[in-house]
Amino acid sequence: MVGQSAPGRVVSRPGECGRELCGTEPTAGRAPDGMTTIRVPGSREPARWYCHGCAEYGRALAELRTGPAESEGGR
Repeated sequence: MVGQSAPGRVVSRPGECGRELCGTEPTAGRAPDGMTTIRVPGSREPARWYCHGCAEYGRALAELRTGPAESEGGR
């Protein structure tokens, strides 16, 4: 049918994709095969290993967590 879009792919939250070590904090050395280390300077999110399918999502989360932490009290 013209004008019909295809359904989007299912996107799991980082670390919930089922790949071993995805979303975990690095233990030492370089990332295991099939993983990439995501580290955003100034982010409150620690560096983490992500599979290639989750890496951009993990980077976006880390970028959102840059800057000072919001206080839990009122404004």
